[in-house]
Amino acid sequence: DNISAIFLPQLSQISAHRSFTEQTNEVFLKVSRLQLMVMSIFLCGFILYGKTFLNFWLGAGFENAYYYALIIMFALFIPLTQNIGIWVLQAQNKHYFRAWVYTASAIFNIILGIFLVKNIGAKGCAVATAVSILLGQGLAMNLFYNKIGLALKKYFKNVLRIIPVFALMFLI
Repeated sequence: DNISAIFLPQLSQISAHRSFTEQTNEVFLKVSRLQLMVMSIFLCGFILYGKTFLNFWLGAGFENAYYYALIIMFALFIPLTQNIGIWVLQAQNKHYFRAWVYTASAIFNIILGIFLVKNIGAKGCAVATAVSILLGQGLAMNLFYNKIGLALKKYFKNVLRIIPVFALMFLI
């Protein structure tokens, strides 16, 4: 999120002096690519060393924490690479929708979490959180980003181009 915050003044200036232009999308894509690279490194590191780290940090009896963390991390991967979109919304004074989406997502998470915990145990909490993130931060926010003119097609093309590179690095 700190990477995105650096670009708020530039986004505010673009929004104040021009209509929503190619320049805003250029910043969105550039910062998203950078965040994608950083997130990929962290995710690969956690996949490789997270189980050992959690075992050392938490001790025996918490082996499932690794899998619960992975479920949530995979759900957060795309939204965290799009954090610059939050600053675009703020620069355009359109962040009200995000507040509504996050509130609805949190309520849905609680309701689904209660149901899933009763039926499948502790992993139900991680699954409920992941589903809430995917529907709220993933689907709803991406629909809104598209509505305000962010270049999501280019964003997803970039993501699909970069992910195989990190997958190859991970395998090596």
